[in-house]
Amino acid sequence: MVAHERLQALSKQSMRLQEQERRQLARDLHDEIGQAFTTLKVNLQTIQRTTDPKRKTTSLNDSFMIIDQTVARVRDMALDLRPSMLDDFGLASAVRWYVGKQGERAGIRTKVDSVAIPHGLSPDALVACFRIVQEGVTNILRHAKASRMAVTLRPLKKGVKLVIEDDGIGFSPNEAMQVSGERSHLGLIGIQERIRAFNGQLQISSEKRKGTKLSAMIPFDEAV
Repeated sequence: MVAHERLQALSKQSMRLQEQERRQLARDLHDEIGQAFTTLKVNLQTIQRTTDPKRKTTSLNDSFMIIDQTVARVRDMALDLRPSMLDDFGLASAVRWYVGKQGERAGIRTKVDSVAIPHGLSPDALVACFRIVQEGVTNILRHAKASRMAVTLRPLKKGVKLVIEDDGIGFSPNEAMQVSGERSHLGLIGIQERIRAFNGQLQISSEKRKGTKLSAMIPFDEAV
């Protein structure tokens, strides 16, 4: 019964997260990208209609700046959905980029100790490791009230170890893992289910006002 409730909670979480991502993407496209193109259109109309060289130059320079900002924003949106560096440069680089970026956004200190992972993880397991980092970091930013977070990614003899730590307010892991409707700590349930899907191991230690440490181990796939 507990396993069934966990699966239901995870399914609801997955749907909620998808809807949140869609709403955020729609908002970004409408508010940021849409406004950028509207401004570009006005600039082009000004260039088309005016005979004043100074106004043309001003509108052109403004348009170039908007294009640069829009390209950067679209790149950020794409990387948030799925970092291309996960495919191009591997898990270690993707983790370093993601943690650094989120720490910069939130204004907290970050430390990342990640090394290249040798062949041994399937593509699905690599994505799962990255999503675990994403969910762990998101939990810190949403709930921990931390001033610092650290992520370690290391290959072991039989698999990969992930450690995510913070110096935040802490919580009770036993209570957080209990499924209780909307109050359940669904981010942790999602992490647990991802690890369980690859026959991995999860340990969580946390003390109030002393921070939290999440350790995960994903075994290598013998078929890889």
